[in-house]
Amino acid sequence: MTQQDCAPLPWLSEDVDEAIRAGLEAGICQDSDELAAVVADVVYPQDDQGVPIPWPREMPWHVAASDTVQCIWERIRVRAAARLATWADAHCPGAEPADLPGLVGAWESTPPRCGRFYQVRAFGESEWTEHETIPRIARECLRAEYVEVGHDPSIVDEVDRRGVKFRIIRMANLIEETNNAVYGSPVAQLGTDRNPGVGHWSTTGRGVSVNRVHADNRGRMATGREVRRSVVVGGRADGKNARHDGTGGHPPFLLIPPLDRGRLAESPNDVVPGRWPDGSSGAEPPLEFRSFFNQGAA
Repeated sequence: MTQQDCAPLPWLSEDVDEAIRAGLEAGICQDSDELAAVVADVVYPQDDQGVPIPWPREMPWHVAASDTVQCIWERIRVRAAARLATWADAHCPGAEPADLPGLVGAWESTPPRCGRFYQVRAFGESEWTEHETIPRIARECLRAEYVEVGHDPSIVDEVDRRGVKFRIIRMANLIEETNNAVYGSPVAQLGTDRNPGVGHWSTTGRGVSVNRVHADNRGRMATGREVRRSVVVGGRADGKNARHDGTGGHPPFLLIPPLDRGRLAESPNDVVPGRWPDGSSGAEPPLEFRSFFNQGAA
């Protein structure tokens, strides 16, 4: 998988999606690479020089071509696999959903990093901190970003006149707002700052519990199923964390948005979402995973 742009060939996401839909409706249900090869042939019949591209016609699904063509091929393969995974259950009798642990793992990072998914660990299970909270996750991500853009990472802990670590709060807000639809709960449901598992409250008045009150969304995505929300609105308001609907029991699998490194390089206070390679907002799931969030986050 590659996250880079495939210049000079443009990424024709709408055309790719339409070709995938047509291929699925035509009955290509068993092999995502077969589907990808058909899609590639339809959408990209030739390269930027007008030379026909020899897309593979059978196994092994390998293309010997330029870096640009390889880039397009890998992106189509990933997108076709994700679409087939959600299509197979309902429309391909007898077909097993595509197994996507490699795709999920390629977009995952431990310790947490911007532009990656992160599986929060329960108390005592973390490899990088004693106890994971949203602010600690935010601090870890932001320190790494400061190193990338040339700032001294120690500035992440600077405080304002109120003694508040404002940069960490901005990153925490960003994480909570990005994950609100799947994991967010009103402040009253999450308890107090003295209660383990409680994160920071975003400007929306909602926060994300890092306790075991969520669906196993990493597992769901790795087996081609949409993410789902298991936190119950109207849960406990007595200082305990939000409860789940009986299908939870896992810490959240957070989407950590990419930051706009250009703005961050100019000012360490500009903690704002960047964009994914296809140009879409980093506050939304990346291209390869958008289909997993179509219904489950509602």
